[in-house]
Amino acid sequence: YRKHNNNFGYVSEDERNTPQAFSHFTYEASAHTMLVVDIQGVGDMYTDPQIHTIRGTDFGKGNLGVRGIKRFLETHRCNSICRYLKLPAVNPKGDTVDSTMPVKPLMPHARIDRQQFAEGHYYESTPYLQKMLHSRSVISQMSTAQSSVYAKKQRWERRHRGDESTYWDLSDDLEGCFAHCPSCTIL
Repeated sequence: YRKHNNNFGYVSEDERNTPQAFSHFTYEASAHTMLVVDIQGVGDMYTDPQIHTIRGTDFGKGNLGVRGIKRFLETHRCNSICRYLKLPAVNPKGDTVDSTMPVKPLMPHARIDRQQFAEGHYYESTPYLQKMLHSRSVISQMSTAQSSVYAKKQRWERRHRGDESTYWDLSDDLEGCFAHCPSCTIL
């Protein structure tokens, strides 16, 4: 397991060209609007990447925006895979015998096709995530005692979803549910 680059310009010294070329490719393919970095994994199986965007507000706290993109471009050295993909040269690197090399020197296409990607994670619009984010916002505005009762009510709702025989109005006292609902005594 190796870390090939990070979200603030670190580039590993090992001779894997693919991770660096992949990051460069994402920058070019997105028309310079995003960049996938923090490439780590085994061989060419990568996990847990970070995405920088021009706006800098999507994809979590590790998105360093334009600053992160500039740091990558300062430290990236184009390699044989970048050249194969006909990516514009950024700090070209000479080839070594031990480095990852493409079979052909250039790809058959004139250039990569650029795509316009919508910034933001596609999960951001899912109902489940919206509900979870709303719950966090509600809880953050409550006192400790209120948030504890709210959490118990949320657990009760999950346990009894669709069970009309043990319906409990959220305006009722939580202890009232404990009195007639055996499954709630373990809350």
